Formats: sequence, C-alpha cells, structure tokens
Amino acid sequence: MPLVYNADELGGLHSTNPLIRHQEIREALKARGYTISDVARELGISPASVTTVSQGYRRSARTEQFLAALLGTTAATLFPERYHKEN
Repeated sequence: MPLVYNADELGGLHSTNPLIRHQEIREALKARGYTISDVARELGISPASVTTVSQGYRRSARTEQFLAALLGTTAATLFPERYHKEN
C-alpha cells in the first residue's frame, strides 16, 4: 500500500479543526499499520509528545515532518496553518 495521505480515504477533506485532524491522522496511520506509540518510539519521545503536536498544542518540525513522511505528504500539506505559504 502506498504511503500517501489521501483525504478521500478519511471520508472527505481533512479538517481544519486540529482535534479532528488528529483523529484523521491517527486513522491514516492505523490504515498503514502505525500507531502514535510507533511514531513516538521511532522519534525517541513520548506518545503524549506526538499527540500534543498532532493536536496542535505544540509545534515540532521533526515530529510534523515524520508524521507527514509516514503519510506520504509534506508537513506543510498536513499542517497548512503552521507553515507560511510562499508566493
């Protein structure tokens, strides 16, 4: 299965609400055989740290980029409000 974050797989466009998007990220990870705990283990951080980034309470470019890579996208696409659009 290709590691591509496809909003259609999640029942539509991914949400601009950070808490709903967190659930979508968890579902997309699960569909690819990963959990938040797996991500945390790979990064050497706690699952709570991954969750706080995924929910939008904290920022971590490393965590955002790792999540995006697992889902076959970029951090700017997965978390558009956190990255400035370049003109």
